Amino acid sequence: MASPLELLEQRGLKYEELNAAERETLNGWYKALSEKTLSVGDIQDNTRRLIEAVENQLADLKESTSFWSWLFNRKKDIYLKARLKNYLMLYDFLTGPEKARKHIEQSINNIKPK
Repeated sequence: MASPLELLEQRGLKYEELNAAERETLNGWYKALSEKTLSVGDIQDNTRRLIEAVENQLADLKESTSFWSWLFNRKKDIYLKARLKNYLMLYDFLTGPEKARKHIEQSINNIKPK
């Protein structure tokens, strides 16, 4: 099995380009893959952590005091929101069957005569 660094290099990425949450997730996924079979629950947990990390980064953006900081923060804000949207879509995809099952159970409970 290729190491995390080799996997990144195959895709033209560098480990240094990843933020702390992405590094932690990559290492966690690699560890899970090397030790056991990766489960949907593991991916859901890691995706949830990535969502929380991006939410924290968005919350930490400061108000701009100059044109250059506004320009930099605007670009960073757009990128963070795009990443957050991607993580949320992935999380919704992973939890979709579970949500659908709960919705069906709720509907069945509403149909039962009392």
